[in-house]
Amino acid sequence: MMTEAHRHSTGNVNLDCEATAKLARSLYVQAVAWFLRGLPTNLTPYESLSLEAATPRSVVDARVHLAMVPDSSQRLTPLREPTLLHTFTAILVFYVLALVELVQPWIKMVVAHAYRLEKEHEMTRRVIDVGFVTANDLGRRGVQLVQAVCRVPDGTVGEAMNTAVVTCVQGVAGGVRQGVDERRRWTKQRELVKR
Repeated sequence: MMTEAHRHSTGNVNLDCEATAKLARSLYVQAVAWFLRGLPTNLTPYESLSLEAATPRSVVDARVHLAMVPDSSQRLTPLREPTLLHTFTAILVFYVLALVELVQPWIKMVVAHAYRLEKEHEMTRRVIDVGFVTANDLGRRGVQLVQAVCRVPDGTVGEAMNTAVVTCVQGVAGGVRQGVDERRRWTKQRELVKR
């Protein structure tokens, strides 16, 4: 082990095969990691500084980089209280998911009957044709509405509309997320109680 450490520290690694060199390097790094894990927990300040000085800069930089990356399990806390729309949407999503869970067997039955009807009457083609016509008409009207909204000056009315849209989007998005999270938590608690 000491010989291998000396060879790697001086850069004189002359092994016959590249695979053997990779294996030897991997074993060497793993052995150093085991040595570090075996260190006592009550190191003196001098021992800690000595180990820190001996640690390669690339390892220290990697640890600093990992410390800066936010943990995905940490949630960003809202800066303000949730709005009424946010709360209402969370409650609505919670109960809609509960209702979907309750009626799921009937939904499966309706889908099975719809599949049989589709096989007999080819209703999908008709629905798609009507859907395309409707979507085209809605698209035209939507473009007209967007053009009208874009003509609104950037004054007080435009600002009020912008604020209203942002508040609504944040409220709905936050409420949907909170409702789904609460429903998931409630379902997990129910499963734990069943066990």
